[in-house]
Amino acid sequence: MAVQPNSVCDAFCTWLLATPWLNITAPQTDIIDEIQAAAQAPSTVTEHLWNEFLRTTGGWYKYYQAYIDQTTTPQGEWIDFTTNAAVTGFSATTTNDFRYMRIGNTYYINVQVSGTSNATTITFTLPAVAAASSTFLNAVVVNNGVVPTTSGRVIITAASDQCLCKRDAVSTNFTNSGAKAYFTEFFFEV
Repeated sequence: MAVQPNSVCDAFCTWLLATPWLNITAPQTDIIDEIQAAAQAPSTVTEHLWNEFLRTTGGWYKYYQAYIDQTTTPQGEWIDFTTNAAVTGFSATTTNDFRYMRIGNTYYINVQVSGTSNATTITFTLPAVAAASSTFLNAVVVNNGVVPTTSGRVIITAASDQCLCKRDAVSTNFTNSGAKAYFTEFFFEV
């Protein structure tokens, strides 16, 4: 049986050959070179060669995947996702700033939104799907022009990228008119 290495395999081979701490030996380099050449051609390799490649490099793929994750999603810096947040609950906003910072599997979120209310809740789209449900009670809230004495509630549902914002810990609704604001920071795991 012949195997056709693809472009992902080509990129993996490039990473293998450019990563000095792997200490790849000459026989391993020969196998990687053959697989990469087949991926670039494109052409096939024998099942035996493919199995040797997997045996030789299989343990390193998890490090490659971590490298890809770190290079495709910036880590440790605040990223603006205001446009993609798709906030609801306002007929118009005067402040509209949504930012996230990713570190490993954790996303830290900073929300600053205010304007004229047209709904009893606030919702927005997170930059990734949450792995678990979470609730936070740490938002500064304005409801119908008044700052309540209790913190607002942030609700995240597992396997969803939606965030629901409520006026207080018991999930009281906002007034659907007047000045409304929500300022909070929270985190979630992916």
